[in-house]
Amino acid sequence: KGSAKDFRFHLKWVDGNWFNTPE
Repeated sequence: KGSAKDFRFHLKWVDGNWFNTPE
């Protein structure tokens, strides 16, 4: 699952917050 702005990035749940992590 992803979108144009998230191309090369995915959300990762860390410490109760969502972060964009480089792939």
